[in-house]
Amino acid sequence: MRFTEEQAERYQSIIDLLSPPDGTPTSTAKLVKELEWESDDVHEAVQDLIAFGELELVNASQHGRVRLRQPVPSTNEQLTLADSNRSIWHAYVTEQDGLGRTRARRLFDNREAAEEHLKQITNIETLTAIPGVTNVWCATIGSQGYNPEYAILRSEPVFEQADNPYPK
Repeated sequence: MRFTEEQAERYQSIIDLLSPPDGTPTSTAKLVKELEWESDDVHEAVQDLIAFGELELVNASQHGRVRLRQPVPSTNEQLTLADSNRSIWHAYVTEQDGLGRTRARRLFDNREAAEEHLKQITNIETLTAIPGVTNVWCATIGSQGYNPEYAILRSEPVFEQADNPYPK
């Protein structure tokens, strides 16, 4: 899979606009206004970022409302991550529109096992790092007559305890 510089810029711009995460949903209409892009360009980039696991769709009416899926930095002394270097590998297949079904979801201790899982499920050969997005790789899969899908591999932090996801 190849990403254009324009796609990388769009992904990074949306992530930057929504950073740092504060738990507040932002409408796609606001993204269009703030970024001064065509609505279709924002919509496509947002759908990709949802599929990649970087954004979560909070609700949708006339415009979707999204927020970063990253943990909100805690303002108190709570420890959120057991070890900032500790992570798992999340492998899954999802429809490219980011709003559809996911399948073959698995969590792995190591990247090699996660990649092997995706290769067995989808017959892909390689995954491509997504530009502008940290620790996420993907491949496009699908054939004529089927909905196009992404095979996604992402590194996820491991949490030791729950804390308020929306601190004040």
